[in-house]
Amino acid sequence: MGFFCIATTFVSGAIAERISLKNYLLLVSVIGTLIYPVIAHWCWNAGSDSLPGGWLYQRGFVDLAVSTAVHSMGGWVALAALKIIGPRHGRYDRPNMLSCYNVPMAILGAMILFVGWLGFNGGSTRELSSTTLIVLANTLVTGASSLVTAYLLQLIQRKTISVENLITAFLGGLVASTAGSHLLTLPLSALIGAGGAFLILASIDLLQKYQIDDAVYVIPCHLVGGLWGALSVAFLGDLNLLAIPLSRADFILIQIQGIAAVGAWSFGVSTIVFRLLNKLSPL
Repeated sequence: MGFFCIATTFVSGAIAERISLKNYLLLVSVIGTLIYPVIAHWCWNAGSDSLPGGWLYQRGFVDLAVSTAVHSMGGWVALAALKIIGPRHGRYDRPNMLSCYNVPMAILGAMILFVGWLGFNGGSTRELSSTTLIVLANTLVTGASSLVTAYLLQLIQRKTISVENLITAFLGGLVASTAGSHLLTLPLSALIGAGGAFLILASIDLLQKYQIDDAVYVIPCHLVGGLWGALSVAFLGDLNLLAIPLSRADFILIQIQGIAAVGAWSFGVSTIVFRLLNKLSPL
């Protein structure tokens, strides 16, 4: 339930200032009934003697703290909503008019999230053990690496620093850490954070190019960060720590299958249902 509540906030942030409360509650209802429960079952349900488990879980899909089941899912749903609702008035006529107005508050929010991420990732181990400590350390390193890398990339490429982009890359690195921080070492976590920063900054540029008005950069942070996290752990994670023994090739394949299945279900269902809702009551 907690993870579901988090996923709904991604959508509200992406479409900020463009939807009524009534329609937002309709969108949340769609996520909570048709999308999230199905994906949560696929990714996490271990099953029992009498009931089958989720097909991704049984094949060995790794998603410790919802890189795919919440972050990517929320990003796909947000993208579907944005494609229907469109940009805010004046967003691309006067792009500087709708930038972040209160930078100190935005930074404070990011730092609160950084602290919360320790509970988010560490709590997902469902125990207090040496594994939990590894998860916490890797979470810190991934976030720090993404922040520093985003700073250096902007300094080198653009000679100027966007605090909004720094925050997005920072949080996107933390999103990437949610996939499999229990399977990584500190240097590999730093590598994932750095790679995530590069991809996230590139995706921000793509949003501007195609005029997709994502108010709080949900797609770069949560969708791209989530996809990168789920994929990178397949290439870099320690196979000896997997719950289900897999070869490297099999591990990569199941992670790709999970990414594709969650993306197809999330984006496909939300696009169809949101378009129907939009005909009844314009979003």
